[in-house]
Order: sequence, then C-alpha cells, then structure tokens
Amino acid sequence: MADKFVDIVPAPYNRPDIVSSVRLNINSLVLFKSVSVCANLLNAANVYIDSKYFVIADEEYLAWNNDDQYLVNLILQKLGYTAA
Repeated sequence: MADKFVDIVPAPYNRPDIVSSVRLNINSLVLFKSVSVCANLLNAANVYIDSKYFVIADEEYLAWNNDDQYLVNLILQKLGYTAA
C-alpha cells in the first residue's frame, strides 16, 4: 500500500517509553556547508520510539571535520542525553 494519510479526531499522544539508545543517520550532506542528521530514539528492546531531525551548519559543521565522535556528542547534547 502506498502512503495514506487519514484525518482523525484530535487525541492526546504520550509515550511512556524510556530511551535507551539512539541510532544516527545522515540524511543529506552539503560539502563545506551542512549535514542533516536523523536521530532515531529506541527503547531497551531496540523498538523505535521517535525521530528527531537536526541540521548541523556553520561553526558546528566546520568543527565536525573528520571526527565523527564530535557529531555523535553534539547530537546527544542537543537531545539532552549522555552516552553510556
């Protein structure tokens, strides 16, 4: 089935899950300018909870250089999480 959008009666939406890990994916890269990163939040059973999207540009992008750990730390900081 193709994507189908269905209007619903507005309803509260809560997620009582605990985020245990984050899977980072680079969505797009504009050399020397910016990178778009998707952070998939997962629970302890590696079940998807939610996604957050970030555009890293300007000084933050330049500081990335070749250090992927910098990018990981930056995204975790933006999410308010700490690596275990």
